[in-house]
Amino acid sequence: MTDDIDENDDNLIFSYTRKQAIEDGVLIEIPKLEDQPNIFKYQTVVTSAVYSILDITNIQADFQALLRTIVWAVIQQNKESDRVDFLFKNEEMYALCHPDDDGYTPVITVMLKYED
Repeated sequence: MTDDIDENDDNLIFSYTRKQAIEDGVLIEIPKLEDQPNIFKYQTVVTSAVYSILDITNIQADFQALLRTIVWAVIQQNKESDRVDFLFKNEEMYALCHPDDDGYTPVITVMLKYED
């Protein structure tokens, strides 16, 4: 067994970590831009499906626009929740705040509505 798997979980059949998903390109990190203020203090990733919707020729601007859209959706939602639904580039998406692989560190994953 690997270090990422709890040795005491007898029911676990398979584990695929966030770190592995980033390494495999299933999740893509939104970089912290030196010349732009960081909107989120947590590491934020998008799924490859969300990434394919973004304008690759102007990716930094699209990342910033996406993050601003999420912040606005959180403000409009006006309730405590680990998930916020929103529309970006005519696509239904959601951002989910959840623990990282360590089980404690908060991270954010942005997905299309049908992804989980």
